[in-house]
Amino acid sequence: MSEEDKKEHLSRVYAYAVATSAGFAFIPVEGSYDRDSIDALIRANGRVNENSVDMSAKIELQLKCTTRCILDDDRINYKLPISMKTYNDLRANRATPAILVVLFLPKDDTVK
Repeated sequence: MSEEDKKEHLSRVYAYAVATSAGFAFIPVEGSYDRDSIDALIRANGRVNENSVDMSAKIELQLKCTTRCILDDDRINYKLPISMKTYNDLRANRATPAILVVLFLPKDDTVK
């Protein structure tokens, strides 16, 4: 398995663990269907809580994993280069909101 394959799997496992621990379903987008920069979906089954009006809330995810953790000049925000296509896909008007989820790994041999 290549380093990139490992990073892809780690990003999915991380998002799956976070979603599951919060009580949501994690649904990966399999195969070559990632045409609009979406790797997975997180959704609530039913209402998020008893005060929620909407049912089956969901959000789409673009998953990234990197060892290049770059802080900007104010040392508060992180920078991550992504393709213009991915950027435009994520900021487009969408029926379902989409976010970028980034897993930062240490620069040691974690994924080798």
